[in-house]
Amino acid sequence: MKQGNRELSLPVSYQVSEHEKMELQLNFKRDDFGKYHFENYKATLHAELEKGKPRQHTFSANSDEPYKVDTAYNLLAGRAIREQGTNVWKQLDLNDKDGEGNLRVRHFGANYGFSIEDALMALPIKDADRELLPKQLANGDKIPLILEINNKAVQVEISAHPLKKEITIYESTGSKVTLDELKHNTSQNKANVKQLVPVKKEDKQVVKNKSIKL
Repeated sequence: MKQGNRELSLPVSYQVSEHEKMELQLNFKRDDFGKYHFENYKATLHAELEKGKPRQHTFSANSDEPYKVDTAYNLLAGRAIREQGTNVWKQLDLNDKDGEGNLRVRHFGANYGFSIEDALMALPIKDADRELLPKQLANGDKIPLILEINNKAVQVEISAHPLKKEITIYESTGSKVTLDELKHNTSQNKANVKQLVPVKKEDKQVVKNKSIKL
């Protein structure tokens, strides 16, 4: 600022989780009166568990809906957000960039056919208020949830996925899993538990007697 440069950038970084780091480049521009104004910030997500290069996108501070840092993180992580006061969902296309190197933004309106309420109804949700979930998912956060699968409570996290018109489910390890896979895993666990239950002496005698041919 002392040098009187027209543009100024400040770097900021912080650890999101054990395997994720966010880097921010805060960009300011000086007007004709010598005052600096915040223009935009370039956000870069470094994820050790994700293959490929770090994801990067520039978010403008002058847009109708400026993005907070936590929202920017959710978008770079591949999750969707909903515009305030509308039914339009936004999601970054992680495989497509524009001429400036920014990830293209995909919009999913009412005509696309994604209904967060219908997607939630497809899940066997246990002890949760369904009315609050759409609002909680609108910011792109992962929401902890308990599903009732094969009479067993399964702890998971969920997020909205308008592109596929569904809800994404995450296991406790953070990896994605389908509802069918959860059903299969819980049924397999039940079978394994039954095999580990010791057979009583009386039961063994019954089995032995049943095996005798007359």
